[in-house]
Amino acid sequence: MIKKIIFVYILFLTGLSSQCQKNDEYQVYALKYFGTWKASAQEMVVGANPKDSIRGCYMLWFLKGEKGRNILVDVGYIDTSKTAIKNYVRPDLVLQRINILPTDITDIIITHPHNDHIGGINLFPNAKVWMQKDDFDYFVGEAWQEKEGV
Repeated sequence: MIKKIIFVYILFLTGLSSQCQKNDEYQVYALKYFGTWKASAQEMVVGANPKDSIRGCYMLWFLKGEKGRNILVDVGYIDTSKTAIKNYVRPDLVLQRINILPTDITDIIITHPHNDHIGGINLFPNAKVWMQKDDFDYFVGEAWQEKEGV
């Protein structure tokens, strides 16, 4: 009798856990859209050793969902007029290399609103944009409005 109760309990828990878990799985892509850069660690990190340096590159993070959900974490930038760009590829064209069109992007998560994270937002017209409310309020607030006579 005890074995039957344990068996039924295990079946119940297995069934419950399968009902509670979502089957949302994503493939995650790190897509480089612009070349490598190098900076002093002190330029990037407070208290860093002055002898250290950091190398990086400009990346997009793309999450491809099973049910048509396509998420970009940051969107890169498109205005290259103020930089000496070599090997730059516009973010939407990088996505097309893996057969993703700009209109396929359903969501954009902005980590912070610097130009290299938000500048290409107009490339993805169908996406719902997610960002922290404090960042949104600050960057659309009075501090960033054009002032008359300036």
